Amino acid sequence: MTQRTVPCSACRPHGARLLLSNKSLLPLLWRLFPGHPNLLPASHDPADLDGPLVAKPRHGREGEGVMVFESAPLLAAPATVYQAYSPLYRSAAGHAVLGSWVVGDVAAGLGMREDDDRVTRNGSRFVPHCFD
Repeated sequence: MTQRTVPCSACRPHGARLLLSNKSLLPLLWRLFPGHPNLLPASHDPADLDGPLVAKPRHGREGEGVMVFESAPLLAAPATVYQAYSPLYRSAAGHAVLGSWVVGDVAAGLGMREDDDRVTRNGSRFVPHCFD
């Protein structure tokens, strides 16, 4: 039996992925590009936002720890990002969100995540599509 050695860097998430998955980028992007059509208002302080909003853990993934509020909570929670609420597409099958994978500058795949709840999570129904 041949033993393979895997480089240590292959065992850890790439630094760019850690940086780009940090929800604290959302308030920064909103400050840099306020009103951009591809962004939702975001802040570390819920008092900065009007109307319904979502609270997201700074390092959460796949809906983990996301909470929806009809109005801003009185106090900001530590390590939390607040973002204006935008409802997901809804059909008889539930709430749905699309995610895309891009490798370099080429579209590589698309995933549809669907749930009965208005927040999709890692246990939600998921259908991946790969592009050749």
